[in-house]
Amino acid sequence: FTLHAYLPHNKSIFGKLKNPIYCVIFGLTLVPVHGIRVMLFSLILLMLLAPGPPDEYQLINFILLFKGMQFLTSGILATSMGAFKYYYCYA
Repeated sequence: FTLHAYLPHNKSIFGKLKNPIYCVIFGLTLVPVHGIRVMLFSLILLMLLAPGPPDEYQLINFILLFKGMQFLTSGILATSMGAFKYYYCYA
């Protein structure tokens, strides 16, 4: 249920955004607290690996999503938060 909500094989990004479970999981991955994001992606990886050998497409898709979210939350979000703090400190 959770995997089909977060990694559906038959929906585009617009179909995913209509699903409230996807929006909650996506929102949790955007939280810049590293423990929440790591635990959520670890749980999703465990769900992919648990029933048997996962499909190569599922693993590649998971890795790309994980690295994309890592860049977004740890890279762009952290940089912009640091820039705003710097601006408010000296302005």
